[in-house]
Amino acid sequence: MSPFQYLQRVVRDWANFDDETWEDAETRKNYGVLAEPTGERWSVGECEAQMKLHLDQHFGDEVKERESVDTLKEMYGSVSCWLFPSPGLKVAESKKRKWDGSLGEIDEDFLRFVDIFCKDLFNNDKMLTQKVLGEDLSVNSFVSVFETLTE
Repeated sequence: MSPFQYLQRVVRDWANFDDETWEDAETRKNYGVLAEPTGERWSVGECEAQMKLHLDQHFGDEVKERESVDTLKEMYGSVSCWLFPSPGLKVAESKKRKWDGSLGEIDEDFLRFVDIFCKDLFNNDKMLTQKVLGEDLSVNSFVSVFETLTE
């Protein structure tokens, strides 16, 4: 049993959803993408396939520098990745552009991905009860567990 159950890597401002990821037919086949994305936006499925590809590139069997990858895989039962597009220029540069927190100024794709991420995170049984070294992690035990692990 791994000391921790779940590690979710989250990347904000992922700019590559509109790149050449799916130009290669073999890559499309391996990740279940039928054709190069068409239209102005990639579908959620195409984006999730790219997230899987990105995770495989950094945590997969073909990664040459294994020490960190193997250590993380030993420490966590599951490692995943979620990529968010930019929330938009006004939000990203909120101090310069004086963003007032208005939801209408947040990029539509960013909001779409936040919605999917939160629904998955909070409807996921594995996130309801976390264990550290086999013991339930609770509000009362979190501080002592954190202090012990950092020592």
